[in-house]
Order: sequence, then structure tokens, then C-alpha cells
Amino acid sequence: MAGRLFISNIDATVTVDNLKGVISQIAEPSSVVIAIDQKTKIPKGFGFVEFENTEDMKRVLEELNGYVLNGKALKVSVDRSYQDRNEIGTKQEQLPTVQRVALPVNQQSRRTIDISQQRPVSFKNVQLLNQFLSQRGKILGRKYTGLSRAEQNEVARAIKRARQFGLIRPPDMKVKPTI
Repeated sequence: MAGRLFISNIDATVTVDNLKGVISQIAEPSSVVIAIDQKTKIPKGFGFVEFENTEDMKRVLEELNGYVLNGKALKVSVDRSYQDRNEIGTKQEQLPTVQRVALPVNQQSRRTIDISQQRPVSFKNVQLLNQFLSQRGKILGRKYTGLSRAEQNEVARAIKRARQFGLIRPPDMKVKPTI
């Protein structure tokens, strides 16, 4: 394909055959397409025409721009997206593959607390449970505690029970202004 034209302001009653008939009086197109809404099956008012050589395309561009078809003046321009695609060519630039890299966790913020000797974790052991709370009273995640999923669930359940009995204060949800 040598080029493609973008035609806008097409009347809804114009068919592909009507448009092709008008264009073929000037030059023979290789393909004519009118965009149609898939839900309503009504033409959207624009279309594309492809040509084998650029001389025909330029002639149609000059003669058809402003041509009145079914009471509407057609607006014809060169399809820029088609030009950009041809300038890039069929070869696309190969980008390097993305590799996932594990981000290092700040070792100072990570707590490693051994709870294996404290089994089962009891809500009565407030001193142990306070190690799994932030300064604001929120339960720390597995990333910071270094516990397995099952151990983290056990600790979280014990902390919630201790809060119900009033042994541990509830989390401080208020943001205190820093002066």
C-alpha cells in the first residue's frame, strides 16, 4: 500500500459502495472502509481509503476535499497513523526483557522474634505480643516480623483477644500533629 486517506464528515446514509463509486471516478482505490458502531450498526461518520500509488492518493485528496455527498461536505486528509506505522516498518524495536528483582528489606526494620518456645502463643503473654505491635499499636505484617503465615495468624488472633480483655491498648488511629 502506498498510502491511506482519512475521510470524515460522511453522512450516515452513505454506504461503502456509494463512497467507492465517487472515489473511483477520480482514481481506483484498493480498499474503502467506513467505520460502523458495533452496538447500533450505524456509521460513525468517518472512513479510510487505501491506494496503490501516491499520485492517485494526492489527486483524490485535492479533488474530494470539500466535495458535497448527500448534503455534507467531505473532509479528506492523509491518515497520519498509517504513515507513522509505515515509517516504523514491520520490524519493531525489541525491548529487553523485564526481570523481577527482589528488593532488599531494610534489615534494621525487620524483627526476628523466635516464638517456637512460646507455643502456643497466649493472649496473656502481653510482653511477647507487644513486640509484634508498632508504636501506634497496629499489628506488624509478616514482612517485618519474619513469621510464617500460620504463626502470623496465631499472633494476630492472640493480640485481638488481648485487646478484647483490655490487656493491650487498641491502635491509635488519630494522627498526632508534629510540632
